[in-house]
Amino acid sequence: RYSKPRHQYGRNRHHILYQRRNWNTPFAKQLRLAMTREIPINIHNILHNEVLKDVPKPSEKVLKIAYEEYLAQKTIIDAMNVCELILWLYNAIPDEAFRACMLVQYHFFDSEMGGRF
Repeated sequence: RYSKPRHQYGRNRHHILYQRRNWNTPFAKQLRLAMTREIPINIHNILHNEVLKDVPKPSEKVLKIAYEEYLAQKTIIDAMNVCELILWLYNAIPDEAFRACMLVQYHFFDSEMGGRF
């Protein structure tokens, strides 16, 4: 038996809000599921292994407000690329530690990866 090869540009969903074990409250879980985008596996691995290990979860009250904003703008937000989505999250969630992690991800995708995503 052979495992399927992991191609450089295969399907790989990046959850901008990670790790799952921390994002498990009702609004956190819904927002986390909505904030995913497909990116190349090699870039995904670099991000998780070398750049950012975790994203702190703000209060459930703050996440509820952000999720309600997401639902109100769902069509527009669902069409956003990774960089646009990260900026939306940065603006929607006024938590200092969370925003710092969004800036790290934004810088990674925009500067280090040429803004291709």
